[in-house]
Amino acid sequence: MNDAALFCRQSRLVEPSFREAEVMVIGAGMVGSWTALLLARQVHTVSVWDDDIVSLENLGTQAFNDLDVGLYKVTAIERQTFGIGNVVVRSRRFPEPGIHSSPMCEKLFVVSAVDSMEGRRRIAEWCRDEICDGFIDGRVLGEIAARYFLTSSEDYDWYLENKMPSDEDVPPVTCGATGTPYVGMWLASRIVATLNNHCKGIPERRELVWHVGLNQDIVE
Repeated sequence: MNDAALFCRQSRLVEPSFREAEVMVIGAGMVGSWTALLLARQVHTVSVWDDDIVSLENLGTQAFNDLDVGLYKVTAIERQTFGIGNVVVRSRRFPEPGIHSSPMCEKLFVVSAVDSMEGRRRIAEWCRDEICDGFIDGRVLGEIAARYFLTSSEDYDWYLENKMPSDEDVPPVTCGATGTPYVGMWLASRIVATLNNHCKGIPERRELVWHVGLNQDIVE
């Protein structure tokens, strides 16, 4: 792959240190699948984790097509990104002992796009303890998208204490069951822009909750 040709049209927009980063995307559903496709065109390495299979009901909101039905979601993403970027896929759950970032990458970011609150908690705690360069949690409910971005120990304390209800306290909605593809795409774009801005030194709010249908910020 000719990196100069791949990045020629975005060379002034994508921060070079972001281009040399690794991003781990945990969960390849409505948020994670679109995020992985965008990142494959932006960063050095994307590693995608999910042990789920593409089913027919995923096609309306996630980055898959009918040829992907029955495949692992990560296998479908690997196929879609073939020849575009360095995408490493793992058809299992995150985290596992001994995982580490690529030594070729300058920075490590983690995107949490899993279904459960407990899963989000475990991923955030791993990121806090491993001292990665940034953690993003992306959530969708209907036309509302939420993005939490953590980089400091204070951020992690705030998030774990205030933004982590139990799974019993949140609506029992299957991933993508009440979503629309444009909300997943919007949030994926916002996640990638957040990381690029962070690498540029542009401050990003740690909490963003947006009504995509109304194009309105709903958190002060």
